[in-house]
Amino acid sequence: MTTLDIVPEQARADAAALADQLADRLAVPPPPEHGGDRSPGSPRWLGQSLARGAAGVAVLHGVRTRAGLGGWERAHAWLACAAREDLSAGTGAGLWFGAPAVAFAAATAAAPGRCQRALGALDADVAALVRARLAAARARMAAGACPALVEGTAGIALTCTPWHLAQAAAGRPAC
Repeated sequence: MTTLDIVPEQARADAAALADQLADRLAVPPPPEHGGDRSPGSPRWLGQSLARGAAGVAVLHGVRTRAGLGGWERAHAWLACAAREDLSAGTGAGLWFGAPAVAFAAATAAAPGRCQRALGALDADVAALVRARLAAARARMAAGACPALVEGTAGIALTCTPWHLAQAAAGRPAC
């Protein structure tokens, strides 16, 4: 039994029709905005978002193409849109935004054999980001400090709970 076996046929048909409508409405990415707004709230950053931007739309088109429901042109156009600005690899970057999000989108939405050089560069950026975050987490833990909210839910789940237990076992204050 697969997951699809428990979803009623009509629900699958409705979901497929909705995906078709979304893909058609999002066939062409918007033109670049040439405004000078470089602030964190600028809409130019949306391209790097899996949840709200071009990276996520590229994934939609890439997955549909892999399923035989379209061509690679749409996925590649949205990937280009996602990567048209400098990619964020700072504290706000993660699976849903920035270089890691665009790396996921490129790995998912690029045609087989395409974007290899870009994927290599993205992988290196993501690895550097992970190394920097691990180093910061190690330094924070060595100082006996609690994690900042910027470490995110996954960081808290993966580092604070074991850290909390280790601190408690050692008799030091915990988070």
